Amino acid sequence: MGPADVLRTVYARVQTLPPLPAAVPRILALAADPEVGTREITGVLSRDPALAADVLKVANSAYYGFRREIDSLDRAVALLGVNMVRSLAVSVGVARVLPPARTKGFRQEGLWVHSAAVATAARGLCRRTGRADGEQLFLAGLLHDVGKMVLAHHFPGPFGRALAAARADGTPLPDAERAEVGLDHAAVGGMLLDRWNFPEVLRAPVTGHHADRPADGGAALVAAADALARQAGIGDGGNPAPPEDVAGDLPADVFEAERAALEAARDEIEAFAGAMG
Repeated sequence: MGPADVLRTVYARVQTLPPLPAAVPRILALAADPEVGTREITGVLSRDPALAADVLKVANSAYYGFRREIDSLDRAVALLGVNMVRSLAVSVGVARVLPPARTKGFRQEGLWVHSAAVATAARGLCRRTGRADGEQLFLAGLLHDVGKMVLAHHFPGPFGRALAAARADGTPLPDAERAEVGLDHAAVGGMLLDRWNFPEVLRAPVTGHHADRPADGGAALVAAADALARQAGIGDGGNPAPPEDVAGDLPADVFEAERAALEAARDEIEAFAGAMG
């Protein structure tokens, strides 16, 4: 099968995935408006009680450490902020429709813990470097490996062989995926987010986080966060060996400080991922 045939096959499989809950594209559209506030977000979420309940479940996880239960969307927005509630709603909506893994040895739960760690590290690195897009890259971190779920369901044999190669001899998983499937999970994730009409500011970090030198600044930061999560051993995304140049262009002290913070937050990160489903 040539590259064009592989691309068509993967694209066709992506197109068979169900649409997102109706609230998610509406929330993504609201994200483009800086004037959007609590009323608009809670109004959209209130029309999907199941999604709203899942958002409150995550908000009440040990990750946030609130002493009192968050029992309403208004209270969730007041405590977490519009951007964080928006990120939770989008990520929970995506998790709801992703297909179950059919690849032997691949644990969906481990992937979500890894993704939660990457999201946490991405937001932390933004804070430490003065970037203003921490919540946006938190969401990108949560979604950065969604392509693995497509591969784990639709290409269980080739993806399983790629995982085995990565675990056996340290082959970078994207290289093994390209050898076995023809595309890596970052490219597949980008196709999925494109199918769901996600904005480029979220697609670029997902598609580019395994590039040798990511051209997009968000992709470079998510790549560093991904390396941090793998170094800390939090979760299992099937790609055990972090790249040699894990810090990228980040100052070494920033990278090390965030790694320490990430390792200290291990239990809370696992609780967050567990609440995600």
